[in-house]
Amino acid sequence: VVIPPRSRLFVYEKCNKTLEAELFFAIQEKFDKIHDVPLMDGVDKFTGKFMRRDECYAYLFHVANAYGDMRSNTLFLHGDPADHLKWAWLNLVLRVISAGQFEAPFLHLSSPRLVHVSNPCADFVYEAAFGRKRGP
Repeated sequence: VVIPPRSRLFVYEKCNKTLEAELFFAIQEKFDKIHDVPLMDGVDKFTGKFMRRDECYAYLFHVANAYGDMRSNTLFLHGDPADHLKWAWLNLVLRVISAGQFEAPFLHLSSPRLVHVSNPCADFVYEAAFGRKRGP
């Protein structure tokens, strides 16, 4: 996989796990910086409600916390990406980005999922981002 120059990697960990040292040392030279961010289930300080910290929460957390320092392209991958995308497709996208030829405002990388889904995870992200529930 080709990693574009100046790339940072954010690993949002759940289930009390951290980035394995062996993996960290194998990939560290490919990135400007690697951020290992723990996300633990618990009571949210803003809502006072118990929240499960899943990938939807991680995406929203990243955008909210890195908004002023976002790079030209941001890719979100699931914890087991091989179950959710085709490596050849990701490699092609990264090559296009590296060549400075990527101009789309959004690109869906996942292969087995639908672009629009309705589930508690997606509903939470929508409500947290827009301050209201999604319509029917």
